[in-house]
Amino acid sequence: MIMYADGDSLQYIDKIAAESYLTVRSYPATLSKKITLLKYFRNYMSEHLLKAGANITPRDGDELARLPYLSHWFRTKSAIVLHLTNGTVQINFFQVLSSFPSSLSSFPSSLSSFLSSLRPSLLLPLVSLLLPLVSLLLPLVSLLLPLVSLLLPLVSLHPALSSSPVIVLDNRDVSLL
Repeated sequence: MIMYADGDSLQYIDKIAAESYLTVRSYPATLSKKITLLKYFRNYMSEHLLKAGANITPRDGDELARLPYLSHWFRTKSAIVLHLTNGTVQINFFQVLSSFPSSLSSFPSSLSSFLSSLRPSLLLPLVSLLLPLVSLLLPLVSLLLPLVSLLLPLVSLHPALSSSPVIVLDNRDVSLL
């Protein structure tokens, strides 16, 4: 469900991608729970979140562009990860009140914003955010590699374990296989 900037117009896209247009004041009873949640999130966002992108000037043709909507999301103890239909992945961290909206559609040249209530916003190449993370994880991987090499033959022998879930991140989807 997409709420337009006027705060009243809505676009609803169901599971089979059928679209319908309605308003916050006029909608089918079957969408009542979704409208209530949407109003809650609208109020929460307007009260608690930074006004990121408030100074962006619309470009010619923007009014014809399809608005992205949430296709997948998951929550961890420290953050919520949102994946939009335009390839944007946004990670909102709970403790720091910060987020990393980033588009994977042009990776590795894609840009990532760091938005925080503690400091001004930064626009950085996504690679510059990932490289320090990789350098922190490499020692851990080198410690786990011997353990993995010991367990791998056991996993391949058991058919239920050989098809275990894997998280895939690319510019089209964030999903569990």
